[in-house]
Amino acid sequence: MKHLRTFELNTEDNYRYYWLIPTDERFESALTKIGCDKKHIDYFLNIEKLKEQQYVFISNTSISNRDWGWCKYKGEMFNQYYEDKGLLFKGPVDITDYELDANKYNL
Repeated sequence: MKHLRTFELNTEDNYRYYWLIPTDERFESALTKIGCDKKHIDYFLNIEKLKEQQYVFISNTSISNRDWGWCKYKGEMFNQYYEDKGLLFKGPVDITDYELDANKYNL
């Protein structure tokens, strides 16, 4: 039984994730790529505060993918709030490393 429990805890299906995505014209396609459902995509597209940000962290805050959330991007490649909640960072979606560096240094 001990080994079964260890296996269950280590499967990727038991993790909750968050991603860094752009809020420009790539926003909707990035949400689709991370598996966000249509209802939540429509919800995110109508949030004015998201449109003010260049990038945001988007998370699936439940293992069943029914709850989604977002946090502001503050120039770091991780979000401390999500890290403290035990979510795993899956990386940027539709964003190149060059783009992040150029924006970081205002190039």
